[in-house]
Amino acid sequence: MKIVDVYIVKQFIKFFVLCYVSFAVLIMVFDITLNINKFLSLQTDTPIALVILGYYARYTFSLNDMLLPVLLCIVTFFTGFIMAQHNEIRALMALGVSPARVLAPMFFSAALISCVFTCVREFYVPNHLLEATQTVKDLAVKGEHVNVKRRHDFRTYLSLDGEEMNYYDKVIVRPKVMLNHNLNRYGNQISAEQGTYVPPSAERPGGWLLSHVNSPADILTSPSVKDEALDEVIIYTPADTPDLKEDEVFIVTAITPDHLVIGDNWRRIGPLKDLWQAAFDPAFARDSCELAINSGARMLRPLADLLPMFLGAPFLFFDQKRKLFVSIMYGFVLALVCVGSVFTCNFVGEQFSNVALGVWGSSIIFVPIGVYNFCELTRKE
Repeated sequence: MKIVDVYIVKQFIKFFVLCYVSFAVLIMVFDITLNINKFLSLQTDTPIALVILGYYARYTFSLNDMLLPVLLCIVTFFTGFIMAQHNEIRALMALGVSPARVLAPMFFSAALISCVFTCVREFYVPNHLLEATQTVKDLAVKGEHVNVKRRHDFRTYLSLDGEEMNYYDKVIVRPKVMLNHNLNRYGNQISAEQGTYVPPSAERPGGWLLSHVNSPADILTSPSVKDEALDEVIIYTPADTPDLKEDEVFIVTAITPDHLVIGDNWRRIGPLKDLWQAAFDPAFARDSCELAINSGARMLRPLADLLPMFLGAPFLFFDQKRKLFVSIMYGFVLALVCVGSVFTCNFVGEQFSNVALGVWGSSIIFVPIGVYNFCELTRKE
């Protein structure tokens, strides 16, 4: 069976590459027609063709959470259909090979593809968040400066904003910090010419070092501000903090450059470890349920990629009296229902703050069905 396994694996991977590339080209052609003027107006030293290809490679990959399970299912049906048309499946079954054994190389190929996409999603994308979330409009911006999206810290109830940011140097231009009633002893807003992100250390929690503070004027000569509700100093001033310069103020907050630049996309593609920690951080209290669901869903993503295939592939063998194309359609509909249920459970779980439903809802329903179908195939001769 080793020769047959290698043959099926090669066929499956070949069909997957063809389907994936065809889909990517279709998306590219459709979207280019909508944004052709924006692409033509770009002023860049890089050839415009390479800019477009790079942009749509990232754009297509961002859709994989929804499309990869469907593509794997389509490729499985297509591979099985071609083998059936060439009487290859009938020959294998005549030798006493069970349908499950015929499908095993396809499941192996799909698992391998899912692992590759998972590795890219978990190890490459979190290190290239800025590129992964760029729009066509962002491509026109030269250099490393990007727009800043205002973020709120629900632990200290302060907000951080700015004109723009040098993302790689983690520096904000003209930052503004809006303060709550526990911190507005000297004013409701702190303005400065520059803000630099300082990660947490053993000596001090993480936050932003504001340089050339221009308002409120008396904050530079006043004591540091302590949040009485938290019993913690949130605003450090040079009056009682020796390591600060006379025009600097340090703000303690869990808001990082990724939150300010990536915005809501951070909850979807940010580093898994950071998402999981943020789910238990009071600074992200209002997003804790969504963060927990996204974290759990990403850990189960390989299962979500393969489950529709597990559900649909057995229909290639269940009813030999029915036309093969009709059986494939039944299996494909069941697979689509499974894919839709994943996103439905995620949405409902977020709306009702039910993490278990958001993460496990679809699996609890469809995993037993998939296991039952596969066990039936092992007994079918």
